[in-house]
Amino acid sequence: MHIVSRLIILLIVLLVTACNFQRRDRDKDDPEPDLSGTYRVTSVRFNANTNTSVSGTVRVSKVSTASYDVDITVNNQSIDTFQVDVRKASGKLYDMFVDNELVGDIDGTQFRFDITDSNNDRVVIIARK
Repeated sequence: MHIVSRLIILLIVLLVTACNFQRRDRDKDDPEPDLSGTYRVTSVRFNANTNTSVSGTVRVSKVSTASYDVDITVNNQSIDTFQVDVRKASGKLYDMFVDNELVGDIDGTQFRFDITDSNNDRVVIIARK
């Protein structure tokens, strides 16, 4: 009986250790990418009007593991600077939130800012690296 209880304990320890290694391996396969960089504005949409000839940049700088500073400049004018929290959406896509409100998404090659203000005016800014 004493040997059986030791074998059960050993089996439990092996099982827990094996699960722990699998979890660490899964984290290595899907690390959070650094989404920082300068993205070139390719289009700006205001309600139904889209402008693809606009010039501008979106600078994204990592603040912490899941927070980034965002600085949007269009036609040489700083439009807005704010901080976003990113959360994994699907695949390589991360949703961006300001005060827990979804404001767009980012994947390291494309930045999409999409908000509707209190006047129901919708602004969408697309930028690519």
